[in-house]
Amino acid sequence: MISFNCPCPKTGCSNHGNCEECTKYHSISNGMPFCQRDHGFFTKIFYRKNYQMVQMLKSEGKI
Repeated sequence: MISFNCPCPKTGCSNHGNCEECTKYHSISNGMPFCQRDHGFFTKIFYRKNYQMVQMLKSEGKI
């Protein structure tokens, strides 16, 4: 599905606005699309290397 309301700032990306392809790309790279991320301070700083750790800490209620 093509979305004209895509919030991702990477407007030059070939997947910009194409939710299905974007989600597929990020699942392969072990990440989340911009629109599905938690944009809190902690996550912004440590997202790339520690995404799974952040999710674990959230589920345990530590952050």
